[in-house]
Amino acid sequence: MKINYYYFGKQCPIIEDTLRQWKNDVKMNCFDISEDFALAKQKKMYFPFLIECNNKRYFAPFTQDTLTLIKEGKREEPYIVPLGKEVREGTITPLTQNNIRKVKGICTLNGCAEDCIRKAIFLQKHQDIYGFIHEYEGEVVAGVEYMPSTMIPYDIVRDKKTAFITCLYSPYNEFDYRSTVLKELEIYLKDKYDDVLIISDERSNFPNGTLPFFLKRGYIDQGVVDVEEGYCRLHLLRKRLK
Repeated sequence: MKINYYYFGKQCPIIEDTLRQWKNDVKMNCFDISEDFALAKQKKMYFPFLIECNNKRYFAPFTQDTLTLIKEGKREEPYIVPLGKEVREGTITPLTQNNIRKVKGICTLNGCAEDCIRKAIFLQKHQDIYGFIHEYEGEVVAGVEYMPSTMIPYDIVRDKKTAFITCLYSPYNEFDYRSTVLKELEIYLKDKYDDVLIISDERSNFPNGTLPFFLKRGYIDQGVVDVEEGYCRLHLLRKRLK
């Protein structure tokens, strides 16, 4: 069994964990697409990582459960949980190299602060503020991150006046902690950018979903960019900031 593992630099801390945990234990060909836009387009990559094995594609983080699915030739199930609709608003803080350790428990599976630091070093090449985090009653409950669209390897239109939201995350679904932090990012971005893009699935929470969440917040559907049968239908969305 040979696995091809494609990944977007250190954009997601889980990538670093995968390479550390599995590279020496599994026959894995690794391809960093962060500067290989042609390969990202060829592989139709819209997730920070992609696993290919036996003519099947897997999008979840590389874990023992993922490896079991691959060995058994099964497809992964989409990650679908109900989203809370009651907006809760706490304290919104810029996400920077100084506080990126705070997201280790909500945007990764391993909770490794050092992987978050490696991500910060990767992002620091492009920006000082990576996004925003939302803290409620002393706990980080949501986060949103972006990069300049010109640095995104996915098959999208790139220009200096467009930002790209790489991830919007919250492990809490009883309430809506995401809307507030997303709005704060949009306010911040409009001083530098005219538009912002994001990719979302129609019904799954990964990546970023769901589609109706963004449509209700003024994002315009630019159309389907990828369909993975039984797993996702990904849409590119755009919002005018000015």
